Amino acid sequence: EKYEITVVANSTEATYDGQSHAATGFEKLAFTVDGNTYTVEGLTTSDPSSINVTTVANAISGTAVVKDADGNDVTSQFTVKTTNGELKINKKDVTVSVADADDVEYDGNEHESDKPVVFDGIVSGEEARITYTAAKGTLVATYTGSYGDDFAVAKEDGSNSTGNYNLTTKTPGKLTITDREEKYEITVVANSTEATYDG
Repeated sequence: EKYEITVVANSTEATYDGQSHAATGFEKLAFTVDGNTYTVEGLTTSDPSSINVTTVANAISGTAVVKDADGNDVTSQFTVKTTNGELKINKKDVTVSVADADDVEYDGNEHESDKPVVFDGIVSGEEARITYTAAKGTLVATYTGSYGDDFAVAKEDGSNSTGNYNLTTKTPGKLTITDREEKYEITVVANSTEATYDG
């Protein structure tokens, strides 16, 4: 009945930050069995690296050779199993919002919010964009802006980075037109006619 040992490749999990991440090597290659130390040789890992969102195996390859503390080859006494590692870079959550505009009193004119679109969570140096229609209206009411479905992010070199993000929330801005505190005053006057009787 062979001794059984499992060699595990290292794993790395990160969230996209515009930097390179890698999964390299093994968790350990030295094992203690029945009080004796053994070392596994002959195996390598694929050592994947990436900047962008990905899921890829840190795959183990080669033929395992087990040696004891004195350097003797004792591979025949062992069953060596392997478990691949993984490099996983997750999408970065990002939000977009527009602040509510200051309330305005009704004056009969159309008003439109001028508040900017603000992204939160975009990696430094990258630029996000999305179509936004600002809140606007004329009558007393609360108006809400709206977003398009064209969220996109570009890296400094112009390459597409949209796939590295997860747009979690889109908060539109509002514009409220209120009743006037000081009412307009208008006077409706009926026509008058003055004449001398002439039949």
